Amino acid sequence: MTLYGRINREKEAMPDDFSHMLTVEEAAQELKLAPSSIRRMISEGELDSRSATPHEQGVLLAQHRIRGVPGKGIRLIWQSSVEKATHRRKRTTKERLQERGNEGTR
Repeated sequence: MTLYGRINREKEAMPDDFSHMLTVEEAAQELKLAPSSIRRMISEGELDSRSATPHEQGVLLAQHRIRGVPGKGIRLIWQSSVEKATHRRKRTTKERLQERGNEGTR
């Protein structure tokens, strides 16, 4: 089996419909948060995500869901993960300030 044969089979097996996945910007719009907050939630493990493959990036570009591909690539977030995040309890200002205060003690 050649590398190209494997890649072609992966493309055939991969659906071009990413309706179950959201980009960082789409998740930010749905959760009414800034994209930086979504990236933080991903890094803290609050949102499940994965990197888009080059083929997926091309499909997202063709669908006009993204305008370009940054150097770090595109993160795809599962819709179910975003739905769970809509029901999470929001932190109060006091809790956020306490977390910031504890960052210096780590």
